[in-house]
Amino acid sequence: MGLFICTLLGSCDTNDSDFGWGTQGTFNLTAPNGQAIASNMESLTRKINRAAEKTFREHKDIRITEIIYHDVPAGYMAEIKYETLDGISTNAILTNIPQNGKKHFKRIMTRSESPGGSSGEKVYTCSSTDRKKCPNCSVVKKTDGNVECFCSEGQRKYCELTETSI
Repeated sequence: MGLFICTLLGSCDTNDSDFGWGTQGTFNLTAPNGQAIASNMESLTRKINRAAEKTFREHKDIRITEIIYHDVPAGYMAEIKYETLDGISTNAILTNIPQNGKKHFKRIMTRSESPGGSSGEKVYTCSSTDRKKCPNCSVVKKTDGNVECFCSEGQRKYCELTETSI
């Protein structure tokens, strides 16, 4: 009888320690131009997690919370908002558009994650080089189509842009 009620109501979860962490929403993985940014949520999460590891300089479990597609003339640019298990909310930009004008950033790291070479996709993330001067850096799309770091509570010069080739 108890199993029937749990099945009927769908509220009996035997893994109470999860608290829904592993559950991600359903998001549209097709950009406005018709290109798929990933084949499924697991694939997208892996892409973003590779870049997040560079940002945090350690492995962190992440959960994607929102996908925003930016208007671009060709290709796609998707802003992926995510949070870590330890409560950090930030974002990354996944794009297949070459970025220009990155010379005004403090440091850019590029690392190919694909064994057979890059697919042309890049993930851009920002991290703080001094948490006292800028506690939370995020990556934003500029009007010219390029990306840059933004610091909502401090100075942008303490943000570091990271480029990860996928």
